[in-house]
Amino acid sequence: MKVIKSLLFLSLFVLLLMGCIGSPYEISRMDQTELSQVSDYQLLGALSNSAYRTEMMFNEAKRRGLLNDNDIRIVKSGRLQTGMSENALIATWGHPVNIKTDTWHHQVIKQYIYGFKTKYTSQTYVIVNQGTVRSWHEKKK
Repeated sequence: MKVIKSLLFLSLFVLLLMGCIGSPYEISRMDQTELSQVSDYQLLGALSNSAYRTEMMFNEAKRRGLLNDNDIRIVKSGRLQTGMSENALIATWGHPVNIKTDTWHHQVIKQYIYGFKTKYTSQTYVIVNQGTVRSWHEKKK
């Protein structure tokens, strides 16, 4: 019963999100002028939704200096890679559930946490140092 309630809630959330300004769906339908007014945060998040991303969105991210040609290739592959930029990570997997920041040897280390840990699911921790993905690991359920 809990699974059915969760699916129902998720379905309603998706329907609500599709109608929101700034949703990946709405961003994908924008012309160049409208797209140029979308925040970097929204643009990178929208690119993570492969069903709605467009070449115009990639071109806008490149124009702003958020992604380079290599980043775009990685994002289109949909896979994490060591050495990918922090922006490419967000454009590939979206915004994380949480970001933990720590300092080690005078360098800022970020842990991007994806997914919610439940008894049925696990979380992925992506380690970012100096704007570059260094590694990742999954915490099992």
